[in-house]
Amino acid sequence: MSKKSYMNRSNIINEGGLETFLRAILPKHTQDTIKQSRLKKNEPKVKKLTSKLEKSIDNSNKIASDFERAWEKEFGEKVNIRRISLDDFSE
Repeated sequence: MSKKSYMNRSNIINEGGLETFLRAILPKHTQDTIKQSRLKKNEPKVKKLTSKLEKSIDNSNKIASDFERAWEKEFGEKVNIRRISLDDFSE
């Protein structure tokens, strides 16, 4: 039985530090070009995931509103639950 490797083979460049090394030696313009090509390649996936996230956020905010109304009806006190937005998930 062979020993199991715990290194993430799909992300070996990051784990090995090669990306950090390349950032140090590549010019900023080349780094930006690589970054833009990665973003363009992943744009459809990002749009799809963003729309799913927006639907989840809307659903969460609706649940919060329903809860606030139910709480006020049951206990006669107003409760304010902070609503979330897409900006809460960005850097």
